[in-house]
Amino acid sequence: MIHQLQEVNVKIDTPLGRVFRGFTRAVSIKTKKQVTIEFRQNWVNYLSLSEQAELTIEDGTVFRRFILKNAMARLDRNKLSILAQSVK
Repeated sequence: MIHQLQEVNVKIDTPLGRVFRGFTRAVSIKTKKQVTIEFRQNWVNYLSLSEQAELTIEDGTVFRRFILKNAMARLDRNKLSILAQSVK
């Protein structure tokens, strides 16, 4: 069942500091390897994005792309937090 579309609060960080903070209605994650993800409503979900992943977000009227290296993502309701070794 699809509920009313809500904005997702996205935070992208590296050990060197903040890369991006903002709200978006669209998030796309592509990885080089196949990843199986199970999301359950009202649970905290973790995802390991090994090696390299591409994250695309809708930022207002434009799309922004980030290349993540060795990243871990955490999805908690409408909050997506990502910690990556490096981001391009």
